[in-house]
Amino acid sequence: MLKLHYCEVIYFEGPDQYHWASVVLDQVMTIRDVIQRLGWQIPQDRAVGIHSNLKHWDTTVQHLDRVEVYQPLRMTPNEIRLKRAQQKTNG
Repeated sequence: MLKLHYCEVIYFEGPDQYHWASVVLDQVMTIRDVIQRLGWQIPQDRAVGIHSNLKHWDTTVQHLDRVEVYQPLRMTPNEIRLKRAQQKTNG
């Protein structure tokens, strides 16, 4: 019986838009290889991770990994806190 190895890939294109797919790992593959196999046009400057841990594009993907491609931050956490504090003081 053939045992398939696969991973899941999720691409957060925007705040309300994402793509999800499963990829069969029929050879040793990196995050870059997996995304190329899907044919998704993703800028190489995007941050990527596996199970919410930042990784490099050349990281090897393992069976049952969840590869994530993140959207760029619009604001840093410090900027968000500052904005929230300003809103409270302005009423």
